[in-house]
Amino acid sequence: GQAYWFGSDIPSKSKKIKSVMVLPSYDEYTVGYRDRSHVIAPTLMKQTGNGIFKPTLLIDGHVSGTWKRVESKNKIQIEITPLIAEHKIPKRLLKETTKAFANFNGKEHELIIV
Repeated sequence: GQAYWFGSDIPSKSKKIKSVMVLPSYDEYTVGYRDRSHVIAPTLMKQTGNGIFKPTLLIDGHVSGTWKRVESKNKIQIEITPLIAEHKIPKRLLKETTKAFANFNGKEHELIIV
């Protein structure tokens, strides 16, 4: 078995989704581990480029999809390709996260879920 350590402030069985992140390709969250099974299901490895080669969507720390962006002068269009059931995607949190990304880049925001 593999031992993983988490802080005592992290609930172990909470059903409420607390975080949504969009990570770039080669982010150290996935690159830093040889065994990525703690963040990505083995069945999703190929679709996500082993969690390394494609930008990833994280939901509560688990790879749940991929994303890409198309930039114009004033707008960033972010296209999410979910790899989990669409009803499990927290759309409000996803919109907040992608909007923050666009705001950081000083651009308008458009979110597309394919």
